[in-house]
Amino acid sequence: MKKILFVDPKNSFEPCKLWFQTSIPLIQIESISYFPSNVNNFDLVVASSVPPNDIFKYPPLILIDENILNTNILLYNSADLIRYTAKELEIKHILSMIDPPIMSGELSNHSVAEILNTIKMIPNRKRLRIFKHSGRGCIFLDNDDLIYAEYQGKDSHSGINAISFLLTLKSGYFDVRETFCAPEFSNISGAVDIILNTLKYRDDKQGPTSFSDSTDQSQTLSIKNIQDKIDCISSAAIFSEEGRLKEITDPQDKKILSDLNNIVFPKLLRTTSLLNMGRINALAISTEGEFLAVSNKLFDRMCLKGESRCDLMSNCTKLLEL
Repeated sequence: MKKILFVDPKNSFEPCKLWFQTSIPLIQIESISYFPSNVNNFDLVVASSVPPNDIFKYPPLILIDENILNTNILLYNSADLIRYTAKELEIKHILSMIDPPIMSGELSNHSVAEILNTIKMIPNRKRLRIFKHSGRGCIFLDNDDLIYAEYQGKDSHSGINAISFLLTLKSGYFDVRETFCAPEFSNISGAVDIILNTLKYRDDKQGPTSFSDSTDQSQTLSIKNIQDKIDCISSAAIFSEEGRLKEITDPQDKKILSDLNNIVFPKLLRTTSLLNMGRINALAISTEGEFLAVSNKLFDRMCLKGESRCDLMSNCTKLLEL
């Protein structure tokens, strides 16, 4: 019999508990006002907050809170499913979460690189969770593509730096599950093999303990390369994997290029993922007034604004060649 824990300090989950009892067969429900130290003895937790930092590891977590913002990316490091209300829950998601994980164990027996190379062959979207007493990490994969990575603890990292940091861990607990929610934007984009090989090359040059932003020059972008390839571009910006503006030709276009990077392209990625269209690496939009484009490189994302005379089809090909 599966055991489900409700962490319910305000006694607000009574309707939700009833739904579980009538919808999910063979379950035992317990309710408490705080996260207990033995929380990992349960198969599933339903709560309105994430576990405190002194909880080392815990089972799949459903976070239900009407005040939650979907853009609060930090929650994706802790919760397996995030919903505003219990009415949004689906039985198929619950049944999947109370099943055993796809893979789990100790990092002393499996390196993060070995885990990624194993689970990349499993279709659909997965999340690798890593628990340490000093922090928590997560890596999201869509088929064999890495799409998001984060570590929160004494030292916090995101994107490629989080992957680089997590690869060095020799201890801790991990589990891998199919995931039903993920951050709305990617902070890393690329196949597992390409990213691991690129990091190995970088570490061979800099040493394995380095987490600087410098990368193999063959994997980076420069505005000069962009302007040489696409001559009708009037303004260009390069953003890091974390959304930090690294370079821009015309500061007056900062807002439109930032919106393209932070809003338009992430929403398109989310839509194509929901439609199972696979990953996209470039976007170009041509209107009567202007030409806008975005293209992903392994560590950077470039956003472009150009004149309306830019030919859409030919420049889409050039985007992928950058």
